Amino acid sequence: MRERSNKAAFAILAFWALSPLLVAVTYFILYDQCYVVSYNYTVFMHGLIHMGYMLLTGLAAAILLIVTIVVKCKDKSLNIDAGWLKGHIVLFILAAWLLWCLMATLLAFDENTALWGTYMLRDGYVSYIIYALVFAAAFLLKDESYRLKLLYIFIVTADILTLNMVGYELHISVLMKLSHNVSSAVYMHPNHFGYYLCLALMACFGLIACDIYQGEHKPVGRVFGYASFAWLSYGLMINDTFGAFLGLVCGMLLMLILWYLREHSFKLQLLIPFGILLLMLFLSYEGVITNTVGETVGSSLRQVVSDAGLLAKDALGSGEDIAQTDIDQAGSGRMYLWKEALKYIKAHPILGMGPEGLVHEYYDTTGFDRPHNEYMERAVFCGIPSLLLFMALLFYPVVRALRKLKTLDAPVMIFMGMLAAYSVSAVFGVTAGYIQPYLFALMGFMASGPVGSEGQGVLDKN
Repeated sequence: MRERSNKAAFAILAFWALSPLLVAVTYFILYDQCYVVSYNYTVFMHGLIHMGYMLLTGLAAAILLIVTIVVKCKDKSLNIDAGWLKGHIVLFILAAWLLWCLMATLLAFDENTALWGTYMLRDGYVSYIIYALVFAAAFLLKDESYRLKLLYIFIVTADILTLNMVGYELHISVLMKLSHNVSSAVYMHPNHFGYYLCLALMACFGLIACDIYQGEHKPVGRVFGYASFAWLSYGLMINDTFGAFLGLVCGMLLMLILWYLREHSFKLQLLIPFGILLLMLFLSYEGVITNTVGETVGSSLRQVVSDAGLLAKDALGSGEDIAQTDIDQAGSGRMYLWKEALKYIKAHPILGMGPEGLVHEYYDTTGFDRPHNEYMERAVFCGIPSLLLFMALLFYPVVRALRKLKTLDAPVMIFMGMLAAYSVSAVFGVTAGYIQPYLFALMGFMASGPVGSEGQGVLDKN
């Protein structure tokens, strides 16, 4: 049963990892129908296409979960005792989060939007259920080799999407029909693709680190890791999502620390990816790497330095006359968005406004339906308790894993780095329905942990 469960979970998650390419092909097939009315109609159709693949993934994961539970109950292998409960606390946290968000949905100011999400980002309660089912599929996938295969599938898919984005930049008509917009590949906004690239780059770096330290996981070869890292770094520069770049750097640094603590040695080869990333940053800063709108991570770095100086002067009381509007526009206007979102969190701290609950008054005030901070979004959508449950779901398995650092297998080390990178980028990001399943899959892998000699998750042992 375990092997069949592993294969089924792998197939479901591989389908989701490949789904952006399926979305691109669907865009191409429906191109004439999607672009004949208006931009809003195009956004609606593209959101619907993404939602379709999300629903298919969720349905398959639901079937797998039900079959697994039925089989375990039938053969009496599901022994729920104190040890089992202790080892599966994270599942109760997930259930509590879903239940709390359900209450927020039922009492939302806009029930329809809370249930289905907006036509663009599809982050309503239905999507929350899909996230939880993807979490369950990842939790059931215990086999290390399947997890490594998923990482390679994910990276190759990201390589192809980056080629798609570059093709759009070069105005190659065929590739343009596979994309939603400039610098965003199949996603609705460049920032969404930036967070995706952040995860793909961390997967590359993780595989490189595992190969350097262990030298045993080389199904494609070290050249693939370095080449993909360079290619995706180039893509991240022209994508121009500085939050994703910042998350990537933090994730890479954390992974360096984790490997040093695990092995008590430092490998100089690990500095090669840092060198590649710094070279790409320098080239984009100098304008050698650019895009059609002339904005890259390098040019954004200039703005970030300027904003940081402005905020520092204001905090230190330099005596200069600094306009409040200048302060509010720091971080591409995020300071203003965060300040406005805090008003809604204070007004509705328990159940929030409901999923996607900022599409009315907040949008009328700011011009956005999100504060561009995922943690604030969760608090304003479903209340502060939902944020706390989400944080527990995110960090509890990581804390348990760190206690077992020397016993962790390669994929779990990589997943920790990917989660760290995403957690940092989420400070500046949004909860897009087509990106969240990747996050919940990572959390499911971490909750499941590596497989020990008894066929039990190492992290599940007392």
